[in-house]
Amino acid sequence: MHISQRVLRVISIVMCLVFCGVLLPVGPSDAASTQSDINALRAKIDAIQKEKEDIQKKIDSISDSKNKALDEKNSYESQLGVLEQEIASRDELITQYSSLIDETIAGIEGKEEEIDAKFGEFLERLRINYEDGFVNYLVLVLESNSFTEYLMNTERTADILEYDRMVMNNMEKEKSSLGEQKKQLEEAKAALEEEKKKLDENKADLDKKRKNLDSYIQQLENDEEKQKELQLAAIEADKELNDKLEKALAALAEKNVPQHPVNKGDMIWPLPTAYGTITDKYGPRTLFGQYDFHLGVDIPAPAGTPVYASQAGVVEYAEKHYSYGNFIVINHGGGVTTLYAHNSALHVSVGQTVAQGDTIASVGRTGTATGNHCHFEVRVNGKTQNPLDYVNQP
Repeated sequence: MHISQRVLRVISIVMCLVFCGVLLPVGPSDAASTQSDINALRAKIDAIQKEKEDIQKKIDSISDSKNKALDEKNSYESQLGVLEQEIASRDELITQYSSLIDETIAGIEGKEEEIDAKFGEFLERLRINYEDGFVNYLVLVLESNSFTEYLMNTERTADILEYDRMVMNNMEKEKSSLGEQKKQLEEAKAALEEEKKKLDENKADLDKKRKNLDSYIQQLENDEEKQKELQLAAIEADKELNDKLEKALAALAEKNVPQHPVNKGDMIWPLPTAYGTITDKYGPRTLFGQYDFHLGVDIPAPAGTPVYASQAGVVEYAEKHYSYGNFIVINHGGGVTTLYAHNSALHVSVGQTVAQGDTIASVGRTGTATGNHCHFEVRVNGKTQNPLDYVNQP
């Protein structure tokens, strides 16, 4: 049977239209978890935005109360904290978008290669069938002399195309169309660029607010009245927290946690040994003519310096306090606990077991602190002890 070049061209064109007309895939199966992560991060960022608005409202509404200086400082610190959370979340969101884009590009490239390979196999099968004298269904259709013959020839070719139909149907089920994937890709790229822009804005805002806080703290240090206001507020807040901790930690003495030695020298210094200076010792002191008792020792160090667990134990508190700022309490068993305050960041959570020397926080100046330092306490059955009875000063 002779088939003209015109017929072969018709075969190629029609087959191409049939094959490629089945717009393959959809189904970002691999990217589904990434999209879920992206949605979760967006919800987290929305919550952070709401928290930022609430903090700003609080700052705007702070009255001339006796604790105004401390309220303002804590609010500015909170602003920095939520901005840092937002930056971290946007960094993670950018990573997720980049991952989604990479996955989508790989999916598109893979599907295009699959289409080319399948179509090549299909054309090769047509060529072999023609060369072997096999009756091609288009030839049968084109050479039908009547409608009845056309129907008969069409029925005869049904089995010939069954495999190709199955291939196309399976590909339809596996993925969505390349057009949809490419649209998704462009949307992800646009979202990525928008997040990068917002991230730059967040970083600029963070830098501005850090400078504002530095300026405010400088004002506090230069204004004796504000310093007095801050310290007297701290005395009152510290006493309230101390009463709470004494009762709560005394009750922990019977808690079933691993027991660790508490003899002098068994604990390690809570900061790198390069920072061994104590600027405020444990014991009685006078602040602006008012008696106070300092419950621990203050160890100055640059912001971000790691704070170490002086002894192994279980974290009982990891939270923010009006005066102590971000603080941690670790239970070492036998009624012995240690406390670390004014941190810029906390790296452990309640219930977590830590080993001696683990980094649990970063030095900061949250709460009533105006300079970066670690306030370190040792308590036995809730009562404070001189830390230098338990740890050697470098």
